[in-house]
Amino acid sequence: LFCPGGLCQCPEFSSLFALATACLTECKGETESTRATAIFLTQLIGWKQIRLPPAKLSKMEQYAGTIDNLLAQHGEAIVKACIGGLSGGMPQILWPSLSECLFVFTLHIISTSHGADEPNSILYNWFYSAISAGVSSGDSDVTQIVNNSITPELKSNVISIVFGLAKEGVKSKPKAKMLLMDFGKICKGETSTDALLAYSLG
Repeated sequence: LFCPGGLCQCPEFSSLFALATACLTECKGETESTRATAIFLTQLIGWKQIRLPPAKLSKMEQYAGTIDNLLAQHGEAIVKACIGGLSGGMPQILWPSLSECLFVFTLHIISTSHGADEPNSILYNWFYSAISAGVSSGDSDVTQIVNNSITPELKSNVISIVFGLAKEGVKSKPKAKMLLMDFGKICKGETSTDALLAYSLG
């Protein structure tokens, strides 16, 4: 975020945010464009974790409410795009960027819920719906493998672990990224659900 004031004060800021969210899906896994979009959203959503100079930090604080409102509007689409990409809809080279974007979003929502159940319930429903959607790939064999891999147990375990890591704070980001990438491998049939045990016991 080189110029937070210029971005947040832009009359088209809301439209830019909506466009970035749409690009996660509409770029259809094109590597550079999708990665750039994921990084942009990650930094914007996770601005509190970035070491910004005081003047830039103050500017972001002024627009924190605006960003939160945009997340409420587009959060479901962000979750759906990231999970869809991880579960087989995008190339594996994009998984680190998608995982970070998804975790930073989850961390932000949970850390700002102030103990209220409602935001976490909404977030849980977004995750559950996105994972349940499976993936629609041009390769019917891939689609079948992914959709057969997504069991009710896998859904609940992944969501529970991701939310638990988010409650531990930003220090858990590396572990959460590994978890989400293991989720992608499970969906592809490259590893078993036993891979989740390390996170459950950790």
